[in-house]
Amino acid sequence: MVNIWEFANTHPRVSLVDQSGKRYVGQTLMVFDAEESDDERDSIAIEMDSGEIIMFYPEEISAIETVE
Repeated sequence: MVNIWEFANTHPRVSLVDQSGKRYVGQTLMVFDAEESDDERDSIAIEMDSGEIIMFYPEEISAIETVE
């Protein structure tokens, strides 16, 4: 499982690969703490270049890295 908290403070542009192998590239909008968002798990929100916002839980991510 990846550590999404590495991307919390700088909100970088990232390349994320989900467990099915699909790649997503976009800007990190927010990393949500489970306790603060009334969820059972932490999550990360990515804004795609199309404007679509997608949320991921750490266990759904096989790889994530900062890109320019």
